[in-house]
Formats: sequence, C-alpha cells, structure tokens
Amino acid sequence: MACGLDSNTVDERGRKPWIRATVGRCLGMIGALFTDARVDVNYPWLFGGFKSLRLVVWKGYTGAVQLLLALLE
Repeated sequence: MACGLDSNTVDERGRKPWIRATVGRCLGMIGALFTDARVDVNYPWLFGGFKSLRLVVWKGYTGAVQLLLALLE
C-alpha cells in the first residue's frame, strides 16, 4: 500500500490488517485494503475459518456489512 503497510503482516493474535480493519469497523481502511491486490479478503481467522464478512455479520457491524456487500458487487 502507499502508506507502507505490509498487507500480509500477522499480529500476535494471527490477524492480518484486513481482519483488524473489519473487526475494528474501520470503513476507510476496509475500502483501501479491498482495492489492494495483495490483500487476501478471504483470509480466515478465529474459530478455524471466520472470514471478514462472516465476522462483521456475527458481530452485527451493520456499516461494515453494507460496505463489504457493496465492494463485492
């Protein structure tokens, strides 16, 4: 990414920036990461495979759900 963030960095909890953005409901970051071809939007995390869309639905993050659905169109 232009800001110098490595999109494949994994933190101590096994989260990549994509998961951290979706869990944190950082809509601007979700949009920016989604456009980066290096980002694996299907990266599984938590309970052996929660992916970002499932995480935001499970947590009830309506704004993030709407954004992800719009980006997937």
